Amino acid sequence: MGETMIKETDVIMCQWPVGYLTSLPKECEDNIKKALEHSYGELTMKEIASDLLEGVRQIWLMTKGDKVVGTFLTKVSETDQKRICEITHAGGKGVIKYRDFLFETFTKWAKDNQCTDITIIGRDGWSRLYEPYGFEKRYTIIGISL
Repeated sequence: MGETMIKETDVIMCQWPVGYLTSLPKECEDNIKKALEHSYGELTMKEIASDLLEGVRQIWLMTKGDKVVGTFLTKVSETDQKRICEITHAGGKGVIKYRDFLFETFTKWAKDNQCTDITIIGRDGWSRLYEPYGFEKRYTIIGISL
């Protein structure tokens, strides 16, 4: 996956290079840990780190000046019919404020990587946030811990 950097008027969004994972800002780890709190223990930080190192997932930082205002995890899935950009985890104070910028960034990256769809895996608030862009609720996943 090609690395991408896009600049908005006051924020920068970039895909963090895998070779620099050990120097990832602490705020990024904190943001992902918060996102994991809502994932019912399905993934751990160790599994995410492994996925990042293997190229299965990508980590994105959105910064404003020297502050991290958002952290995002993506992965690309493929079926026989489609190549799908999945936004699997997100956290930070810029997620809502920079919605338009995030949409533009991930749409460009998805197209650059020959994806036909973008899916956001998360809580219901994501549906409302991105509905103006044409996103629609495609699935409902229910579960129980045993």
